[in-house]
Amino acid sequence: MARYAIIRNGMVDNIVEADEEFATAEGWIEATGSAAIGAGYADGKFVPPPAAVAVPEVIPMLNAHLVMISEGRMPLVRQHIAAIADPIRRARAEAFLDQALTMQRDHELVRTITQALGKTEAEVDALFVAAAALEV
Repeated sequence: MARYAIIRNGMVDNIVEADEEFATAEGWIEATGSAAIGAGYADGKFVPPPAAVAVPEVIPMLNAHLVMISEGRMPLVRQHIAAIADPIRRARAEAFLDQALTMQRDHELVRTITQALGKTEAEVDALFVAAAALEV
C-alpha cells in the first residue's frame, strides 16, 4: 500500500492509503514530496500550502484606524458608537476608539462592532493582520 492524494479543484483534499490499482481507478495521485492536505497540485507537482499567518492579539490603534479608513469601515464604526443608547457606554466607547494606544482582538467593543456590522471573525482577523503589517 502507498499514500495517495485526492485532488479537488487543484488542491489536496485528503491523503489516503490504498493499493495502486484502486488508487489509479479513482484518479488519485501518489502522494510524494510536499503532498499534504491543503497543498496545491498543478502540472504534476505538489505545492506546499501557504504558511498560516498568526493573528496578533494587540495592534497599534493608529494602524487599526488607518486600515478601517482605507477599507471604508470607519464611518460605520462611528455610527455604531453614536447609536449606543447608554451615555456612559457611548462615552467609554468613544474614548477607547479615540484615545487608546492599542486595540486588543478580544476587547468588548471589537466584539460588539464585529456583530453590529455583520462582519465575520475572519474579516476581523484580516484587519488585525493588515494593521500589524503597516509600517507607520
